[in-house]
Order: sequence, then C-alpha cells, then structure tokens
Amino acid sequence: MHRDSAQDEEEQESLILVRSERTFKVFKMAGNSFELMYDHLTKSAIDTIFAVFMTPDEELMTILFAHNFVEHWTISNVSGACTASMQKRVFCQEENCILYSGDIHVTGLVAAGTVFRSLLIWQAETGALVQRLLGHTGVIFDCCFLSRADAGLVGSVSDDRTVRVWRAEK
Repeated sequence: MHRDSAQDEEEQESLILVRSERTFKVFKMAGNSFELMYDHLTKSAIDTIFAVFMTPDEELMTILFAHNFVEHWTISNVSGACTASMQKRVFCQEENCILYSGDIHVTGLVAAGTVFRSLLIWQAETGALVQRLLGHTGVIFDCCFLSRADAGLVGSVSDDRTVRVWRAEK
C-alpha cells in the first residue's frame, strides 16, 4: 500500500491517495475526519500500478503502469460526488518493456526502472524518451525522484545490490 497527498494550506484540507497494485482510493482529510472521494476498487486496473500523481488542483491524475505506459484521467467533484474518467493512454515511445518500478514527477516526467537494467526518463504527456540511464548490472527494483522541486535527481536500487543517484536531464 502506498500513499501520496497534496495539502491546501488555506483550507487545511489534504487529499490522500491510497493505492495497491491494481486499485486506488482518494480521500479528503479535513482536521480529524476522512471522506472517501473516489473508489477505484470496483474497477480493476488493466495492469499493475506503479505510481499515481494527482495535481494539487485535484482535477488531473496520471497513473503509471508496469507495461511502460501512463493513463491521464480527469477528476470532477460535483455536489460531493467524485467521478474519474480516463482521457488518454500514452506509451513510452522508444522502449516497449516491462517495468519493475516507477515514479511520476510534478513536472510530468516519468522515471521507469526496467527489467533490462536501465532507468528511463520520459515525458508522460507525449511518451518521448528524455534520457536512458545505464550503469546497474541487475534489474532495477525501485526508483524515485528525490525532490518534488527538482526532477534532476533520481534514485534507483537494483538486483546488483547497489543504490545509485543520477543527475537526469529535464
């Protein structure tokens, strides 16, 4: 289970996204109370989910899947009823492989750890490959952007028992 949140400083509310490999829920937290906004448990995802990013305005969501593609969703909240609908699916243009891990940065970049020992940095909106980082000698089990403010630092851990910090192009 994984969690991400975005806080509205003025209203003291937070959105909390809780996900597993194939499902997710979005909650609104205000003070000590939680309200379920969207439940994706009733709709099984088509692939394993590695990362979900929701914009601070709560209107867009990007989901990264194991087969190296993202789905862009719109979220609407009308009279307390939250709905989500998939708008488009974008595949990484230059690498069609299975991922072991991934992360989505606020800038729209995707970091994807592959079974082929490479870390791919690509644009979620277009699928364009920005950079291929090579150096691990094993499968990349996990990767993440190390700063919300700067997409230039990416960390990875591999089956080769190494942890690396990369300077990625933006």
